[in-house]
Amino acid sequence: MGGPIASFIVEVFMNRLVQWIFRHARFANRVISWYRYVDDVFCIWQGTDFELQHFHHQLHSFDENIRFTIEIGNRTLNYLDLTISLAEDNLNDGMLTPEFSVYRKDTFTAVSIHQNSWHPTYQNWL
Repeated sequence: MGGPIASFIVEVFMNRLVQWIFRHARFANRVISWYRYVDDVFCIWQGTDFELQHFHHQLHSFDENIRFTIEIGNRTLNYLDLTISLAEDNLNDGMLTPEFSVYRKDTFTAVSIHQNSWHPTYQNWL
């Protein structure tokens, strides 16, 4: 992902993957929503665990050099810098409503640019 053309290649690859999934993958009709940012996908699935495992296995058949991981969350899942939770809304007959909060990994340091790095001094925020 470090080269100048890498983001373009990722876009082309991921677009081809999505087209392939929805044309050829078994159980692709169980995908309710599909959101993607570069190579991270947030998918809402309506199907059995068996169907999900089969779908995941099919993703690996698209390209032998790419491996996909699944994170299964019952009502809470982290995606990028968000924690997405589904909460019951008692005012609307118990419908599930999404709630969002900021997610930080355990390794988060809150430092974007180290003060000793080669950058303009006006960007220091101490």
